[in-house]
Amino acid sequence: MPDEIKELTASEPKGLTKEEQVFMIEKEKTALVSKWGKRNAQMTIDRDLLNIIKEKQTTDKPKWYTNEHKLFFDTARAMISRRPPIFRLPITINPSPEEKKRMNKAERLIIGIYRALNERVFSMGALSWQYDLAYWALLGWTACFAIVEKTVEGVQFRADLWDVKNVYPEWDEGGLKRCIRAYEVDDATASELASKWQKKGLEFEYRTPQEGYRPEVVNYWLRTMNGDGKPKIWNAIMLNGVLVKPLTLQKNLRRIPIQIGAVGSPDRTTVGWEERQGESVLYASRDMIGYRNTMISLNAEILAANAFPNIATWTRTGQPPFRTEDVKGHGEILNLKLEDKIELLRHATSPEQASTLMQWVGQKLSEGFFPPPVYGMSQYDQSGFAISQLLAAVQNRIGANLNMMEMNIAYIMMDLVYQYKTGKFGEITLATTDPHSLKRGMFYMENFTPDDVPERLFVEARIPISTQFDKTQQILNAKQALTPPQIYSLETIWEMDDQVQDFDVEWERIVQDRVRADPFVISMDIVSGLWER
Repeated sequence: MPDEIKELTASEPKGLTKEEQVFMIEKEKTALVSKWGKRNAQMTIDRDLLNIIKEKQTTDKPKWYTNEHKLFFDTARAMISRRPPIFRLPITINPSPEEKKRMNKAERLIIGIYRALNERVFSMGALSWQYDLAYWALLGWTACFAIVEKTVEGVQFRADLWDVKNVYPEWDEGGLKRCIRAYEVDDATASELASKWQKKGLEFEYRTPQEGYRPEVVNYWLRTMNGDGKPKIWNAIMLNGVLVKPLTLQKNLRRIPIQIGAVGSPDRTTVGWEERQGESVLYASRDMIGYRNTMISLNAEILAANAFPNIATWTRTGQPPFRTEDVKGHGEILNLKLEDKIELLRHATSPEQASTLMQWVGQKLSEGFFPPPVYGMSQYDQSGFAISQLLAAVQNRIGANLNMMEMNIAYIMMDLVYQYKTGKFGEITLATTDPHSLKRGMFYMENFTPDDVPERLFVEARIPISTQFDKTQQILNAKQALTPPQIYSLETIWEMDDQVQDFDVEWERIVQDRVRADPFVISMDIVSGLWER
């Protein structure tokens, strides 16, 4: 490939032939796969640890594995995915009624999109979209492909969660500059993908891979800049080395529609930073888990060696005086002649140092995981202070992963809403809620149009992780804060509570409750009831 063509690929790929595009994509894929190799190796270790994949046994010695990290991971995953996010859009100070109404409708649009994502994921055999996202967020990396498409069933919002091991990003000062997703499939899946793309109008000839190789799909994304500084987004697809979709300009995109997040070191200047970029929530306890497995296996080995006593028999001929199968509850049977000598040695018991190490490892694991009461293993009532301390421990332990998950959800929703606004998709109908209705908690079907999306768009997503037990304590604390001498106003307490979204409606309900509690009103209701009877 000539040098001038190589320079062209970095800025503007429009003039490249198909052969030159294939060469460019393969070259950049090879470079990025090599760059992220150490990251993938570490992610494989973390997943094997989480899935409790056992080592191949080469001896008869027992090998035990603890499940604390699996329990911790599943509990954390349930915490950050059990309750749906609370979406908020910014609004100007002293907004007009029309502007406030528009922002509220945009929030309901995002709620409808979120529910559509869950519905699509559930229809494909999974639990929920947020539950799947929590899995990747706790493993330290997320990669989500967010796109809006027109299908035979109408407008479809997609937020596909990809395995980060197959995603190879490259950033610059403007954000995600290049991203390649390369993954292998089986022959049947490759044929199905080829047929689907051909039905969409892509012209190519499907080619089966060579014997001994699996079909590979390469999804290539590139961002370039116009002369006026505006970004241009390009996409190409390859299957088994064949260019299925040539580099195509995606006109309605302002950035590559792939949200990639990582929890780990912020350094991107030293050699090997890719390996430290993403950290699993199990990262701090990874070695402690291995230590505990070793100590438990050692104790199990000692127990197995000492569980049953050995039997020594002396006869003139050295033949056993009884059949081995007739003797129960023994270890080894040694048959000796009368003149033979043997000294039976007992296995050493577990040394004191082993118990000390077990206690130390157990303490470090408890520091790296959740305290036992978080799992419901508490025989005593917890005070409000104890509960607040537990929640602080939870939030500190998974705070970084939770923050990344919230940011991912917010930016994914911004991308989907922006694409819907600029893609001329027309009117859609989604299932949403009306937080300003007096009948909260009900589901509504509402129509939306691109005009409902504001020009200046920013989305904030918050995932509450407090439990219902803690909710009761919060209410008691709020009530105490309102008693004289009062330290908070009612609206300030509402702002602290994620459940109160419309202060006017909440105040109207309080007034109604006070009116109904008035003795005169109660008497009037009684008289009215008697007249009715």
